[in-house]
Amino acid sequence: AEEFVQLKARLKSFTSTDPEVVKLRKQANAALEAGKFDDVIAILQRAKALDMDVIDKQKVAARELETHTRKRCLSVAENCALQGDAARLGATPAKYREAAKYYAEAFQMAQSVDRKSAYRYHEMQSDVLYILGKDFGDNEALKECIALRQGLLISVKRSVAPLEWARRQEVLRIAFLELGKRESEK
Repeated sequence: AEEFVQLKARLKSFTSTDPEVVKLRKQANAALEAGKFDDVIAILQRAKALDMDVIDKQKVAARELETHTRKRCLSVAENCALQGDAARLGATPAKYREAAKYYAEAFQMAQSVDRKSAYRYHEMQSDVLYILGKDFGDNEALKECIALRQGLLISVKRSVAPLEWARRQEVLRIAFLELGKRESEK
């Protein structure tokens, strides 16, 4: 008798946002009151199936939304990088600094959705900072380039990708060499 009372209370207390599920719960409660326990089970099965169908549809929609959001983030990142490319064409220290800012923004947008693209944008930022440092004597830009390159080096393991690791080491070496030459001339 106590189990009957508890089941009846639970059927009444739980609410759903789906009116069809609410209707089925009421039917299950009526079947329970009439002592038709097998009908209660069958009605609750229909309610469960209805909820499961909605859940499945929501999962598909969530995956589609995630895919769409990922694509949009990459689109924003690429637009930022294109802005950087356009700024770089100005070939002045201010334009190179502006380009570095756009590449950093591209990196920020891409890093959570596509590591490979994010790495490429980080590398573009580092390259423009190197040019700014080497061609225009901006030691701070060289230091920023080195810091970025050190971060890029950490992201690849020598044992996994030895050639890429060596290439990154070489680029870092060149930046250090340029900064060292500049600072020794002071």
